[in-house]
Amino acid sequence: TTFEADVGQTSQLLQLLDAEDIEVAICDIREIPSDAGYDITRLPPKDGACYCRVDHPILTAGMLTAPMIHEYGIASVRIPQELHDELRRVFMPGNSIDPLLHLQCDNVTLLIDTVRQSDLILLTSRQSAQAALASRLLVEVPYPVSGGSNWCIVALRNKVLRPAARELVETIKAECA
Repeated sequence: TTFEADVGQTSQLLQLLDAEDIEVAICDIREIPSDAGYDITRLPPKDGACYCRVDHPILTAGMLTAPMIHEYGIASVRIPQELHDELRRVFMPGNSIDPLLHLQCDNVTLLIDTVRQSDLILLTSRQSAQAALASRLLVEVPYPVSGGSNWCIVALRNKVLRPAARELVETIKAECA
């Protein structure tokens, strides 16, 4: 059995799904249009957190604050608008000009490598940063926002998945349980 994986923004993945170029997509449920003709299987929520390199000057300051965001910047994968708005409310109240995210990239590995070599602060799921934390490449930075990703598996409604796609879905559900 072979699989092909595409990493991209939810809108791009849904276009591929609608065109039947892919059979399933893993997306944040907050970005799925309501009643869009999809079968949606919710996965357990994943907490998000902030990380930085092990010798980052922010580590002596305690909790992440708005001035630190301005000084160091945040790197992240594309985040749902709901989470973006909450982070902006906490870290940039009254500021609608400056960007919240200084670097956006769908490749978490590239983000981790960039944060390891810079003063940027990484915003990602705990699961995505697990290996970098275990290797002591990154450390967690406390920040005053709770929540994270609300992943789901999306497939076209009334479309029978091929055995390999069904196997993939079952594996993802088991790994996330």
